[in-house]
Amino acid sequence: MNRNIILSACMLMFASHYAGAQRTVSGFSEVRITEGDSKLIDGQERTEPDIYYVDKGDGTYQAIRLTVAPAGRSAMTVPYIYMNTSHSICVNWKSMTDGAGSVVRYGRDADNLSSSVEAGSTRITARHFWNSAVIDHLEPDAVYYYRVESKAGNSDVYRFRTMPAPGSGKKIRVLLIGDHQRNERSDYEWMLKAAQRTVSEKYGDAPFEDNINFIMNVGDQVDGGWSELYETVHLFKSRSVSPSLSTMTAVGNHEYREDPELRLYKSHYRYDALSYAGISSGTATYYAYQAGRTLFVVIDSDDPSAEQKMWVRKVIAAAADDENVDFIVSVQHRPLYAEQYSGDVSPWMLNEIMPILSSTPKHVLNYSGHHHLYARGQMRDTPVYHIISGGGVGTSAEGYEQLWGKTPDNYNHEEVQKTIDHWTYQIAEFDPQSLTMTVETYSVGNSRLALDNVLVDRFVRRLGDNTVPALPAVTPAGGEVTLPYVFTQAGKADGIAAVEYQIARDDAFKDIVLDRLTNCEDFYGVDDKYMPLDINAGKDITRLSLESGALTDGTYYIRVRNRNDNLLWSDYSAPEKFTVTGSTAQSALSLDGHFFRTGSELEFSYAGAPVGTDAWVGIYVYGKTPGTADLSYKYAYTDAASGTWRCTIDEPGAYFAVLFKDSGYTEITDRVTFMVSDNCDDNTLPSITTDRKVYAEGDPVSVSYDNAPCIDRDWIGLYERSAVPVSSKCPTYAYVGDSPQGSLTLNVEGTYNFTSPLKAGVYFAGYFNADNYHEPCGRAVFVIGKPVVLETGRPEYLSTEKVEAFYEGLPCFGDEQVAVFGGKGLQACFPVSGSGCSLEIGSLPEGEYEMCVVTEGMTEISSRVAFSVVSPTGVSSASSARAEVTLAGGSLCVSSPEGVRNVDVYDSCGTLIASHDADGSERVSIPFHGYVGVCIVNVNGETAGKLMLK
Repeated sequence: MNRNIILSACMLMFASHYAGAQRTVSGFSEVRITEGDSKLIDGQERTEPDIYYVDKGDGTYQAIRLTVAPAGRSAMTVPYIYMNTSHSICVNWKSMTDGAGSVVRYGRDADNLSSSVEAGSTRITARHFWNSAVIDHLEPDAVYYYRVESKAGNSDVYRFRTMPAPGSGKKIRVLLIGDHQRNERSDYEWMLKAAQRTVSEKYGDAPFEDNINFIMNVGDQVDGGWSELYETVHLFKSRSVSPSLSTMTAVGNHEYREDPELRLYKSHYRYDALSYAGISSGTATYYAYQAGRTLFVVIDSDDPSAEQKMWVRKVIAAAADDENVDFIVSVQHRPLYAEQYSGDVSPWMLNEIMPILSSTPKHVLNYSGHHHLYARGQMRDTPVYHIISGGGVGTSAEGYEQLWGKTPDNYNHEEVQKTIDHWTYQIAEFDPQSLTMTVETYSVGNSRLALDNVLVDRFVRRLGDNTVPALPAVTPAGGEVTLPYVFTQAGKADGIAAVEYQIARDDAFKDIVLDRLTNCEDFYGVDDKYMPLDINAGKDITRLSLESGALTDGTYYIRVRNRNDNLLWSDYSAPEKFTVTGSTAQSALSLDGHFFRTGSELEFSYAGAPVGTDAWVGIYVYGKTPGTADLSYKYAYTDAASGTWRCTIDEPGAYFAVLFKDSGYTEITDRVTFMVSDNCDDNTLPSITTDRKVYAEGDPVSVSYDNAPCIDRDWIGLYERSAVPVSSKCPTYAYVGDSPQGSLTLNVEGTYNFTSPLKAGVYFAGYFNADNYHEPCGRAVFVIGKPVVLETGRPEYLSTEKVEAFYEGLPCFGDEQVAVFGGKGLQACFPVSGSGCSLEIGSLPEGEYEMCVVTEGMTEISSRVAFSVVSPTGVSSASSARAEVTLAGGSLCVSSPEGVRNVDVYDSCGTLIASHDADGSERVSIPFHGYVGVCIVNVNGETAGKLMLK
């Protein structure tokens, strides 16, 4: 049992709107019971999981954390609602008997459930059924009551509130919470109860679902893809709110665990039924969900496919022009940045998806989990916040709880302002009237610290306020500068949240040698009371301090820009020229090669080493961590500011060397990585190749290697192209052995981790050393199947138009082309580049065509897409049994013996491009200019036909 004294002063480091409701906690304990049992706490028998605060009589409280474990499997779970819209909701429950024929009775009055809908039932395992009923044709922003009546029994009567209409100006509030995949503690339930108390204090005592519109859960609802975990973890932990408050989820990596096809996830969640602006993903794993005037774009970060990226492009293009969308929130499990386990992130999300999302200023927040803590930062060049909310796991199980001081691979990112190792939840409010997003984060502590709903973070994005900070100016240095030196800004800069200084060798800032972003807050680590530590507290961030050796002698230019708390930057200041003289050399370490034979002599050169402070060069086996129990392989103290050190390495392996200062473990140079082996050197470099560039699905992949280092347990594995090996499971790998030349066959039964052949995609083969992740040679990229996504802008074009091609997911071999096929075979090829972009193909003669992406030898790596080209010549007209339409003189002439009430014109993709309400006359004339292409005309709701417009 852990007990920690929390002093009131410690909690004052955070602002709180509800200090009166908080208690000073002087200790805590944890109690565990099984469902159906009770525990006497503060004179009362407690049965519900919660944190109970017992008054100690001295102005402080003892926090009693009560965990309730499930008693076993349930014949019928309590209802679970999701996909709440302005007109519908989906009611679900799990049962051990077939629920077909069950009904959900509902109505506006709890005592008069006069309507009903029949439920469907799907067997998801041999003993379990998932039952669902969609209640539709509801009124927006209205309260309804319902009861489930099934063979397994009847539920209680519950209530829910529908969403506001998509164009409504009403505020939307969302509870952000996730990563609760374990049952060691009732962490998720504690935070749900804490959130209910906070919401009641902030917004009044109305039912929870009247003040919070839905829960957005960021993934890892379960620890693995097993049916019992969906019930005993996610459904069980959600039972206090799931019948009344809709929960939406994202896919986490643990949903994929032992269920790589997500069969169970897709059985429970039918998000494939959702669409936005007519755009559907066709899958439950990623979707767009509109709540009022806020659009949530939920992404599967474990499926970095071209199809998903193309879908994101379509959704964002539609949302950017949608007058009923003010805010866009992107959601995925794996984060953009992390300060603990810093390599365990999603480069695909950061580098490929975020630029698409942030192409519109409506994108205000990226919400992720995966790491079991809270973190908040902002993108450097776009006004977008990003957070990690993974504190729901709440367990001391090894590898799950991430406490400062107990995690490896820590890195303080400039793009992250706070990393707090607490169990937290967020209340996000989106106000269309003021165009303001407000997010508040509340903490209940962690396994070594108890707090009572402390507000640990609050940030705001105001879309209606475009005020930028005043243009700053760097105080002139006066010519020559000797380091150390402090640059300052001229005048007083108030209300500044971040400052970015850049130093370059030219006044156009094309050769930048220093780029430093500093935030007014930088919570990184904890103090001796386990409270978050702001290492920038009291720091004047408008000043730039350069240490000795930060720049070599020479002429430079400096500029600065300031950012306000609305994430808007000023322009850069005018460049100031200065000259550095008398500088000590920058700290540097280099090696006279990269690959060495075992036993050969290595020569390290160092410069800028501190003199008289026991600076030293250390060599470590790759993967070891200086300053921990991992000892250096060899080391030597430096005896001057610059010099050389010669040594031999007699054991094959991957190593790195680095220069440390002050006889400690502060690294003052980049790490120098090198290899020692019996089989390769800088004249005989290792390499790997695949026997083909393109494979059919199910084909084995043969990887050849040459001059392989052959360290003990070197291995070759296949990964999806954007995967980070150190944080991703390798789906098929094998060990190399002792021969420096040879080949391995992967993607087949018998290799490690193999469960099924790799699906269509772009992959790489990588060579890795010694059961670790050092890669001594370049990767070999290859394609399986036809993973490239190719689409045309429309299914029909005029022969006078250029045909548009949109593509995503190129392997970037450098020889990819879009091939166009017509009646006589191949018509033309057009080179393409980049992983995703668009291409305009010159006008084509009338006819039927297909296009696809090809690579070496005309191998097709996308599916073929059909399109038509039609002639625009002749009088444009169309007719149906009840209407006739003619285009003449820039007007649509529409006639109908029944009278023309309305005319709608759509492009060939079905997008409405013009609409006109008429008075019922038999003939009307409508001005129609500026559109070129094939369009479809509806008269009085009936399709009259196609028009071909020049």
